[in-house]
Amino acid sequence: MKENKNYRLLWIISFFVIVSFWLLLGSTLINIYSNLSYSLDNNNNFFNSEIYNYIGANIPFLSMWLVFYFCFKYINNIKISKLINSKTSIDVKLFTRVFIFSITFFIVVILIGALLNLYDLEFIENKWVERLILIPITIILTPLQVIAEEILFRAVILKIIIKDYDALTNKKKTLLHSIIISLLVGIIFIIPHLYNPEVDSNFISAISYYLLFGSLATFSILVTSGLEIAIAIHLANNFAITFFSTYENSALTSIPLFIERNEINGAKYFEVFCLLLLFVIIAIRERNKIKAYLSQKQ
Repeated sequence: MKENKNYRLLWIISFFVIVSFWLLLGSTLINIYSNLSYSLDNNNNFFNSEIYNYIGANIPFLSMWLVFYFCFKYINNIKISKLINSKTSIDVKLFTRVFIFSITFFIVVILIGALLNLYDLEFIENKWVERLILIPITIILTPLQVIAEEILFRAVILKIIIKDYDALTNKKKTLLHSIIISLLVGIIFIIPHLYNPEVDSNFISAISYYLLFGSLATFSILVTSGLEIAIAIHLANNFAITFFSTYENSALTSIPLFIERNEINGAKYFEVFCLLLLFVIIAIRERNKIKAYLSQKQ
């Protein structure tokens, strides 16, 4: 198939269309959603619940999926599945292995942090009905939010920069080039998170966490030609927060079992270190799979 000379331009257009509608349409829908509490019954407990707030927080990502459909079908002429894995079908087994290991890892890290007295792990005793109602909603909306972020801030940006995910094995592009690309995408990943509450309270450690995850997730895409590892770790992180333990000033609205309180200075750096350790362990665990992917691209 003849390569479209405007390939990169079309992806740039899609990126700005998606971001614009994500911000504008998302904000409009949030305002409409928020006004429901005033137009219906502001004293209703539902409109002051975590369920209501959680759904509202995910509205911009739902609007993003509407724009995805338009852009990818009419501008870029590509299926979303090909953005998740550009060479083969989506590797469900790889995703499942990494997800199960990652969510277990995150839960263990939370418990170790409490044992090291980095924070107090306080059990949330009440709100069991809300928690049970929120579980199926979270299971549906959180993957949509995570995949939307990974597609926009990883896949689309990589399409603009290098057109394909194979930068690591392309003879014209060195390992250093791939590292630079990963860092660049990691820096871009920081931008939409700058207004998160945790950034205000722990600026350097929060930024370090976003940069590290954004860069290593991107590097995993360059190695495997797919988003499976990035999505699995991102989703595991968000599920661990929404289901097991959240922390003060978290951007994710949830009713987990625990909340981390009285966090000491420097506790977030422990999480940054553990995130790096997680990627290293996954690289070792999946080394045969990674070698297989690399051999296919030779």
